[in-house]
Amino acid sequence: MDFTTPTFLFLFFPGIIILHSIIKDKYRNIVALAASIVFYALGNLIYLPVILFSIIINFYLGRLINTNRGHEQTKKNNAPLLWGIGFNIALLFVFKFISRYSPAHIFNIFPDQYLKIIKHITMPIGLSYITFQNISYLVDISNEIISPENNFTNYATYTLFFPKILVGPIVLYRQFIDQIEQRKLDIGNISNGARRFIIGLAKKVLIADTIARTINPSLDLPSPEFSSQIAWFILIGYTIQIYFDFSGYTDMALGLSRMMGFSFNENFHFPYMAESITDFWRRWHGLPPYFVPVIMLHQ
Repeated sequence: MDFTTPTFLFLFFPGIIILHSIIKDKYRNIVALAASIVFYALGNLIYLPVILFSIIINFYLGRLINTNRGHEQTKKNNAPLLWGIGFNIALLFVFKFISRYSPAHIFNIFPDQYLKIIKHITMPIGLSYITFQNISYLVDISNEIISPENNFTNYATYTLFFPKILVGPIVLYRQFIDQIEQRKLDIGNISNGARRFIIGLAKKVLIADTIARTINPSLDLPSPEFSSQIAWFILIGYTIQIYFDFSGYTDMALGLSRMMGFSFNENFHFPYMAESITDFWRRWHGLPPYFVPVIMLHQ
């Protein structure tokens, strides 16, 4: 399900915000998690078990890393962290590779009845961002920046939180956990969040989607041949379209989060004003340096 669909705008969105606002504080995390599961199921039900499996594995890996870390960091102490990073990157790589290159078809290693299934395997929604968050969670535990979460509901809510599952922002666990138990809900947060959401919706629907309808047909041509003027028009149009697409989704995600009492850091900070590739990724995603290899896998 997308933020711009009628189902989300007129049913899911108002229903969840109203329920989350009127329910008792102690049940709000359960509502947020249930809403996130329903949101994911409506958009990608077939892959929900995969995402839940990933959440369970990382939840227990975090506790294992905490148990194994000692005063002296040895290879044995670091093993659970390496397992965790390897598991998350491998899960992302497998789905990315199969969805893009269909290796079973290339190498003809499966019977025809299985090939029909494998050909339809796609990238699970939000898997890239879930991978980023899980790795940051495990690394922060290993570095003793945070303690592992003992409440599975809290960790699952952090991982699946529906405002940020589609395109981020990528939120570090230490930014999330400080707010999940004591977030502030008032009319100011709700109105400011709604205003931010509307601005993001306008960026996405009125600017990004309008430009996309103009330039996308030319990008889909089998062998496009353009004059230099048309090529520059398409290049500039695509640059503007992708900027407002991501900026719009970011605004909508932060607005939805604010309406539910969360205030996350701004991750999209004028990336086209960057002075280097590293600065560009920092301005676009707001990510720590150790995410760079995973970012490259995401593209």
